Amino acid sequence: MPPKRPAMSPSIAKNTRKSLTFEVKLDIIHRHERGEKTNSIARQHGLTLSTVSTIFKSADSIKKEFTIVWWSMRVLWDKLVQLATRGICIEVTWFAASHGVRVPIMAVFSCRCDDGYFEPFCVPAEALPCELLDTFNIPELHPGNWREVHGAEVSQRCGVLVSKSALVFFKDGLRQASTVDLDMTAGQFVQFTLQLGCDKKNGGRSKQTSVSSKEKPSDRKTKHARNHGLLVQYSTDGSITWGLLKEIHYHPQAKPIFISISLKDFPLALTNATRFRVWQPHHGGVSQHMWALDNLFVGGQPVTPNVLYDDFSSDFPATDAWVDWPTGEVGHLCSEPDSPRGLVFGSGEGHHALYSRDLQVDTHSVVQFDVRTYFRVLGVGVRVGCGHVTQREHAVQLQYSHDLGITWHTVRPTSSLDDPTTNCLHELHTPTVFYPNSALNWTRVTVPLSDLQICGKMRFRWWQGQYGSRDSSEPWAVDNVYIGPACIHHCGGHGSCINGDMCVCDEGFTGQTTCTLEKDRPHSLTEDFEGE
Repeated sequence: MPPKRPAMSPSIAKNTRKSLTFEVKLDIIHRHERGEKTNSIARQHGLTLSTVSTIFKSADSIKKEFTIVWWSMRVLWDKLVQLATRGICIEVTWFAASHGVRVPIMAVFSCRCDDGYFEPFCVPAEALPCELLDTFNIPELHPGNWREVHGAEVSQRCGVLVSKSALVFFKDGLRQASTVDLDMTAGQFVQFTLQLGCDKKNGGRSKQTSVSSKEKPSDRKTKHARNHGLLVQYSTDGSITWGLLKEIHYHPQAKPIFISISLKDFPLALTNATRFRVWQPHHGGVSQHMWALDNLFVGGQPVTPNVLYDDFSSDFPATDAWVDWPTGEVGHLCSEPDSPRGLVFGSGEGHHALYSRDLQVDTHSVVQFDVRTYFRVLGVGVRVGCGHVTQREHAVQLQYSHDLGITWHTVRPTSSLDDPTTNCLHELHTPTVFYPNSALNWTRVTVPLSDLQICGKMRFRWWQGQYGSRDSSEPWAVDNVYIGPACIHHCGGHGSCINGDMCVCDEGFTGQTTCTLEKDRPHSLTEDFEGE
C-alpha cells in the first residue's frame, strides 16, 4: 500500500487547483465521468482527494470557462489567419488541450517597415524600377542606383573600360557595391564590363570588343586565384541572406571582359524587391588585387519591342532605344553647322560604338539609317570621315548579337570568295561595312533582313572599334535610325520608313506608303568627262 500523502492546508489546496491547467482539470473530469475511482485519479496526478473532489463539483463551471477561452482563441486564430495573408509577422507557441489536441496560441509581433515599404508585409509601397543602367560617366554615383558602395571610386585609375570613367575598387577594407532594390519579376539578365587587375592597361587600337567571360585565353601562365575572386550575388530579403549568381576567379586580364548572367537560371531571384551586389571577400590591401566595373545593366524584358526609331533631334539619344553610345554626342559632323544633326563619334579613348536595346525582328524587318546609310528593318543614315582618304582600319560595321551582346556578327560580312563563280554571283550583297569618305554626303542605307536568317531577339550595334589614349580615329555619324517592319517596296528607295506603314519621302518624291516622282525626270544622261 502506498504511503499516505500528508494533508494540504485549505489555502495550499486552493492555490494548487488554480495552478492546474485546463488540460489536467478536463482530464480529471472526463476520468470521473468514465467511472474511474477518485483515489486512482488523485494518485495519478499527485493530488489530494479533496482537491480532486472539488474539481468534480466544479465541472460545469470549468467546462464553461474552457469553452469561453477556446472560443476567444478560435476568434483570435481566425483573425491571425486573415492578417497573415496580408503579411503580419507571427510567432507561434503551443499548449496541449484535452485528449492530446494541440492548439496554437499566437504571440503577434508586427513588422516595422523601412521607408518605401508598407505594413504588414513590408512590400514596396510603389512599383520599384525594373532595370538599372549605369555607365559611371559622371564623378558621383547616382543615389537612385546604389544602396551602398565600399572601397571604390569613380575614376580612370584602371584606364578606360568602355568610355570615360569606371567604378574602381582599390581601397583597403570592405570592397563591395550593392544596388537598390529592383522589381525583377520579369528580369532577364545582369551584365557588366569587368577589368581584373589594373597593371595591364589597354593602350592599343583594337577592332575586337571586350573579351567574353566564356573565352579562355591560351597564354595564361598562372592558374586562377580563387582566394581573391569576386562574387556576384542577389538578395530578396534586404541583405539578410545572399544567393550566388556567379563566382569570378581573380586573374589579371589585358583587356576588359564582358560578363552576362541569365536570370532565367535563378528563379528565386525574380521577386518584386531584389537587390544585387558584387563583392570581393578577400584582397591584399590598398592597390592590391584591384578591379573595375563599367556599364552595369540589370533588367531586360521578356517581351521585346519590334520597332526602334531615333532621329537624334534631342540633346541626347533616346534612352528607351539605346543601351549606350560611348564617345558619341548629338551634334554636327566635321563642324558643318549647315549639315543635319546626328549622333557624332569623334576622338576619345574607349569604344566608338552605338548599342541598341534588344529588339524582336523577323524576315519582314529592316534596318535603315543615314553613314548616312540606310537599312530596311534597320533604317539608318551614316557618314564616316571628314576628308578624302579612305582608311580601311577605321571602317564602321553594322553588327548584331543573338545572345544579349556576348558575341557579335556583321549583318552582311565582306565576301570571302576569291574567285566567285557565276552560280553564286546572285547571292552576293553589299556588306554592311562603311569606310571613311566613301561618300562625301550623308547616305541612306536600307538593309532588308529577309534573306539574312536574322530573327528573334536581337541586339544591334554600329562598331568602329576600341581606341587607346594614343590612337587617332576617323569621325563618323549616324542619323535617322529605324529598325522594324519594312514599308512596301522600301518606300521605292526614295524615303524613310516609319513603323512599317508610312514613308517620309525625299525632296521631289511624294506618297504615304511608297514614294513616287512628283514630276518627270530626264530620260538620258550625257557626260564626256573632259572638264576639270
